[in-house]
Amino acid sequence: MKKIIAALALMLAVGYTANAQKRTVAPQQQLSAAEKHESYKQAALKDVKEIQGAVQLNAEEEDKLLTAFVEKHKEFNTPGMTSERKINYSYSLDKYVLQVLGNDKYDKLKASGLLKRLTGETGK
Repeated sequence: MKKIIAALALMLAVGYTANAQKRTVAPQQQLSAAEKHESYKQAALKDVKEIQGAVQLNAEEEDKLLTAFVEKHKEFNTPGMTSERKINYSYSLDKYVLQVLGNDKYDKLKASGLLKRLTGETGK
C-alpha cells in the first residue's frame, strides 16, 4: 500500500513540475485600427513625397495618390495576401497612377524606376 501511495505521489509531483515549466507567451500588442491607419498614412506620405521629388504634383493629384498609396499599404499588409493578388493590385495601382498623372509625368516616373518600386509592379 505504501508503494502505491508513493508511486501516486511521485506521478502527481512529476506532472505538476512538468506543467510548471510550460511558459505562456504573452500575446503581442495589437495595433488599434487608428494606429494601423496612421502607419499606412505615414508610409503613403513618404511615397508621395518621393514622387514629388521626381515630378511636380498639384494638390488634387497629391490627394488622389495619397489615398491610393494608403490603400496599397493596407492591402499589402493584409494577412493572407497572395503574391498573385499583390501582382494584380500592383498592376491596377500602376494604371491608376497613369490615370491620375497623365502620360508625361507617368513616363518621367517610369523612366526613373521610382514608379516600379513604389507600386511594387513586377512587370505584368
